[in-house]
Amino acid sequence: MMTREFSRSRKKKGNDTIKINKTAFSKNERVQKKIRHGQVSTEYLFLLGMILIIFIPVIIYSFGKTNQELRDAQLEELMLKLQQSANTMHLLGTSNQETIDVHIPSNIAGIVMSNRKEIVLQITTPLSGGSSIADISIPTYAYMVGQMDAKKGLHRAVVWAFNESHVRITDVINQ
Repeated sequence: MMTREFSRSRKKKGNDTIKINKTAFSKNERVQKKIRHGQVSTEYLFLLGMILIIFIPVIIYSFGKTNQELRDAQLEELMLKLQQSANTMHLLGTSNQETIDVHIPSNIAGIVMSNRKEIVLQITTPLSGGSSIADISIPTYAYMVGQMDAKKGLHRAVVWAFNESHVRITDVINQ
């Protein structure tokens, strides 16, 4: 290994010449650069960890909120389709029928049509200690009878006005 020396003149209290060992100086400088590089890497890891700590709960909350909004939209669509089909078949008169496709969301516990002028959807609502069942009543022009499965997913239903005052809704195919 070759050591290079160079001299640099500086005025001090005399005409002393300072000689610096360049090899020793460059090794020390490399060690300092490695330490600074390691410190920067550690700071980036710390920053990344802090960002993840902040954003993971935000992401989890937004997915939960999106799922709830999707279930609410599917519930509203189900209510409107059932009500519109039942009212349309009643107004068209006896022996008219229509086949509709409805998507039943996961929070539906039951669908009740018990010879009244309404369709009752029983939904489960989350509470802090568990869940509760609430009823949503959908008013119709005709007396409603029939039976639909409340299983989550796409259902095909036949809406049939079988006399002047009654409409029947039955589940045909569970897809």
